[in-house]
Amino acid sequence: MHHPDRNATSSIGERDRAEEQMRLVNAAWSVLSAPDRRAAYDREIGVVDEHSSAFVRKLSHEGFVPYHEVDEDDDDAWRYEPDVGDPRSAPSRRTTMIPMVMTAVTVALVVAWMIIDADPVGIAALVAGVVAAISFFMLPIVAMAKAADFEKS
Repeated sequence: MHHPDRNATSSIGERDRAEEQMRLVNAAWSVLSAPDRRAAYDREIGVVDEHSSAFVRKLSHEGFVPYHEVDEDDDDAWRYEPDVGDPRSAPSRRTTMIPMVMTAVTVALVVAWMIIDADPVGIAALVAGVVAAISFFMLPIVAMAKAADFEKS
């Protein structure tokens, strides 16, 4: 992109800018390609860990203390509590089984249709598949609606 030959047909100002960018890229490559020069550069900019390939800069503000060390009395116990919903707001077991049962019925009808090769069985498989797909999408919506109704009362 900045190579002068690529910008040969550009204006003189654009070519000069491209040449300057190419000089900067070459200078950076000469430092970064040699391990000893790279290590010296890392020390110069203040990299903390010289043995790691990851660049970790020193903190600009020496008084910085990570949040978890400042306040051990933080009220974040909710993070470690189990995520258990109220059983009264959960959908019934029968409702949660509908998508799985309809999928099993769909598979059985497809197999039967392949064996029997009867159009009504194929149509029944298609209808069962659509009902199974819709029930998979509707189950979470029903659960959220039931939970919302429970919270209102």
